[in-house]
Amino acid sequence: MTPVLSDLEEMASSVFGWEDLRSGQRQAMQALAWGHDFRPEYLQLGTLADSLSCPVLALTATAAAPEQEEITRQLHLGDPVVLVEGSDRPNLRLEVVPHVQEADKHRAVVEQVEALEKPGLVYVATRKAADMLAEELSALGMNAASYHSGRRSSDREEIHEGFLNGRLDVVVATTAFGMGIDKPDVRFVVHGAVADSLDSYYQEIGRGGRDGGPAAATLHYRPEDLSLRRFFAAKAADREGLGQLFAVLRAQGAPLP
Repeated sequence: MTPVLSDLEEMASSVFGWEDLRSGQRQAMQALAWGHDFRPEYLQLGTLADSLSCPVLALTATAAAPEQEEITRQLHLGDPVVLVEGSDRPNLRLEVVPHVQEADKHRAVVEQVEALEKPGLVYVATRKAADMLAEELSALGMNAASYHSGRRSSDREEIHEGFLNGRLDVVVATTAFGMGIDKPDVRFVVHGAVADSLDSYYQEIGRGGRDGGPAAATLHYRPEDLSLRRFFAAKAADREGLGQLFAVLRAQGAPLP
């Protein structure tokens, strides 16, 4: 059960009357990261748990001490028992490959993905990059597909299922691909661009080698890539810059072509 599928009242009505109810939030970080933005339903989970008077189990792959405190507050956990495991994954081989030219970085990503044991994931920064790279990998004979929020829901579901059941060798994705990915035999996670945060990077490479077998986790990057992530991370537009842009548009006196 997730609050993405229903609002608080629907959730409550669906579970009232169940005996020995156990409430679990599989991705507690969503209550923190998404609740403030485009998933406000997550902020209602604490109220729901209060109304049901049931035990609550909150699980997350990554959460530093400040995030742990925020999750405790958002879910109304009171004085919870907190269990924190180490992040060491000996079967993951971490590698960082710096590049100067974008073309060189792209070529290195393609060559590495072609040579690595499949199946695997490739993360990129934009939808356009995901589509183009998936097409290029497909032309090389791999069963590859792109996954991002710009694709139709039915297409995303088909790609998701295709990757889980082994029909796809490679999924090239933005950060939109990750929810529900519990495939044990992912042999590589290649980043063609830096992740949006260290927590995100840890979660994304953590999808490799869940069967205990070896898996490659390689980051290809240029220093310039960081500026794109800073742009995505910006919460508000610059007011002065917007004012200057508005002044230029108004001075045109006519619609721009």
